[in-house]
Amino acid sequence: MVILFGAPQAGPDDALRALACAVAMQHALADFNQAEGRDLEMGIGINTGSVIAGNIGSEQRMKYGVVGSAINLAARVEGFTLGGQVLASSSAVDAAGRGDLVMGEAQSFKAKGRREPLVCYPIEGVGGRFGVALPEPLPDERRPVDLAVRIWPIEGKTVAANPLDGRATSLGRRTLWLRCATLDAQHRANLRLSIQVGEEWIDEIYAKVVGGQDDPSAEPLIEARFTSVPEGAAHRLAKA
Repeated sequence: MVILFGAPQAGPDDALRALACAVAMQHALADFNQAEGRDLEMGIGINTGSVIAGNIGSEQRMKYGVVGSAINLAARVEGFTLGGQVLASSSAVDAAGRGDLVMGEAQSFKAKGRREPLVCYPIEGVGGRFGVALPEPLPDERRPVDLAVRIWPIEGKTVAANPLDGRATSLGRRTLWLRCATLDAQHRANLRLSIQVGEEWIDEIYAKVVGGQDDPSAEPLIEARFTSVPEGAAHRLAKA
């Protein structure tokens, strides 16, 4: 989903309204989940910059759209988000003004096509006339497990041909802690996982690396956040 502020008519508070809209969207999804008994998540990435906006195409097939590096960078920012998060580039934060923003600490990411790190801020709320804050996250209790895991690193949209073998040591509702000696896990790298529960392998699980811990006496401990779990698999994992 692409949402555009500032075209065809620009306003002085486009960036601030975009951030407030993103927080309100997270609230709307939380309300939908509660009403429908669902557990959906989304991450929202925001960037500000100059683009070309207008009708694109031919007389047979035309649409209103935008092109430019700024919209591409917005997609990069979104790619680093976690479920329930609003992540804004430094240019979006500067354009919005920091006075009404409630933010977490700056985070740096290595983005494709950029030599310098991409600096972003987790937006936790927008004050002033908007007065909105992100919904409180649901608890994610961690429990010890010992499960075999196959790991396919994802580079861009390409999934590695051969899996790496690892072990899951702890499991939460949305988070997995695992060890793998051969995995070079960059921050917010995407992974495809297959987890063995009993005699069954649960396939097509996707996660994003969110942290890690080096222990000289053991394999590195990697924290991964689930981004997609097949229907029914969450129930089986909860009983693992």
